[in-house]
Amino acid sequence: MTPCALSELGSKQNKIITIKNMFLKLPEHFPALSLWEQKMITQEKIFEREGVLDVVQHIILAEPQAGVYLVGGSVRDILIGRQSKDYDFVVTGVDQERLIEILGERGNTGQTGSSFGVIKNNPEYQYLQAIGEQGLAEPFDFALPRNDHESGSGGHHDTIVTVDKNIPIAEDLLRRDLTINSLAWDIVNKCFVYPKGKEEICKKDLEEKIIRTVDSPEKSFGGDWLRMLRAIRFSCQLEGFALSPDTMETIQNLSAHINDVYEQDIYSEIFDQTTGEKIKKIIHKKGDYKIARERVAEELLKSFYSNPLKALDLYEKSGFLKHLLPQVDGLKGVEQSSDMHSEGDVYIHTRLALEKLNDEKFKFYAQIIDELFPDIEPVGVDKLKEKLELICSVLFHDLGKPATKATKEEEPEKITFYGHDKKSAELSAEICQKLRLETPIKYKIDPCNVKENVGGHMFFFLNIDEVKDETIYKKFFATNNRSLVRNQFKLAVADILASIPEQTQEPDFSNFEKLIERIKIIKEKMLTEGDQEKITLLLDGQEIMELLDIKKGGKIIGQLKYDLLAAQIGGQIKDKNQAIEFIKKRYSQIKE
Repeated sequence: MTPCALSELGSKQNKIITIKNMFLKLPEHFPALSLWEQKMITQEKIFEREGVLDVVQHIILAEPQAGVYLVGGSVRDILIGRQSKDYDFVVTGVDQERLIEILGERGNTGQTGSSFGVIKNNPEYQYLQAIGEQGLAEPFDFALPRNDHESGSGGHHDTIVTVDKNIPIAEDLLRRDLTINSLAWDIVNKCFVYPKGKEEICKKDLEEKIIRTVDSPEKSFGGDWLRMLRAIRFSCQLEGFALSPDTMETIQNLSAHINDVYEQDIYSEIFDQTTGEKIKKIIHKKGDYKIARERVAEELLKSFYSNPLKALDLYEKSGFLKHLLPQVDGLKGVEQSSDMHSEGDVYIHTRLALEKLNDEKFKFYAQIIDELFPDIEPVGVDKLKEKLELICSVLFHDLGKPATKATKEEEPEKITFYGHDKKSAELSAEICQKLRLETPIKYKIDPCNVKENVGGHMFFFLNIDEVKDETIYKKFFATNNRSLVRNQFKLAVADILASIPEQTQEPDFSNFEKLIERIKIIKEKMLTEGDQEKITLLLDGQEIMELLDIKKGGKIIGQLKYDLLAAQIGGQIKDKNQAIEFIKKRYSQIKE
């Protein structure tokens, strides 16, 4: 539908009068819509419910000359059918201060990147669909059009930004890194806008699921090395999307730059309001990474969260594995005894373990584990973090094998790795610290949990018949960190699935299943009143029933006793008053 469908409707005031009806029903004189346009019109009906329409109307009514465009990943996700609540807009023809004023009349407004012309707006509207923790919808990002002037250093923050309300949207889109992220939808005029001169390639890449830079890959990546990791991340996040050959080749040639550092202190002049003079301030110290490790951590963890196996393969192919995770890259060629590891060397085993996280047998055991170790505090448990910690634990669990590899004189074909679990834990902690994997706001891990998972993974390969109940009890029940316990078991499942004995060619779960049965027996003992050998419950079953005014016991009383015992063991509950408050709160959570 070109030119824009509303180009014949006359003045901007006419557009304002009809805009709400247009969101809900197209005028009869509209030409036939393409499939993409139909998707955007359907999305606009959702916008009407989510408050977007109200905000856009308010902008146009206040500033009739304004253009309002949905841009970037928001448009991409709508067109490929990917659910997203992340709405980004560009507004042309309005000064930044005026836009802040207008948006402030429709909700809470804050500037997250004032120097980049980015404004966050939490709209207040009558029909709130996406309610957050504070009763507000996800904030919308509104930005003014801008030009980026890159320094050529490759540093993520070494770009001079010019914000200008008069920059045409087609020129603003040229600064975006990838073609699939550079489309815009003109909400008022109901048409697509593409980067200047790039319409056909943008359409082709989105339709054929190709990840390609808007500019030449050398120029695009050279302006900000982080864009290389972003390209890989989108390939992991978006199903079926692959990097174009020239994009991958350029990344392979440039990936080492991800570790570039500043060779001298970098200063910036700022205005001192006290003295009225300009002063120099250090913004980058000599030796600082040009791409902060926090940003690297965010991209890396997003990639591995989205598709662990694809992330590993792309990091290996691109060279980032060697430059960011050299300990993992160093697993290549480290041979193992074929009697227990016919799958291949340690790298092949690690890769297979990541692959098995999506295996049906893994999911089968994972469900059993989740049922055995439910959360004591189910509200607020960070499942994203738990999943990421498992992925990192699998990736790092055998890092110590190269350093501990040995052979027996009497059996030279037998390869041993005594103590590799402890060495692996040390190396995993070093990686987490160096890459700052705990720092991203959403996609982050607790390095202590990963270290403990890795350091304890050989427990599951002990002869369980020789392990005492109290040892099992202490390892898995004397903690409130159920997330950690679940991941310890799930790491073991992935490890076993990726260990292929030469003789049977089937993973051996016999020892693991014995442990599961022992766990069930121990848990049953914990649930049986009067059978707690190591610790006495502060409230027995009858007291819990009286406290909660429950006439008949059953499964829920058993669960409450189990949770109370675990909380006592972990030191969370120390006296009867605390036990009473704990049971009340836990019962309320279970009922919900």
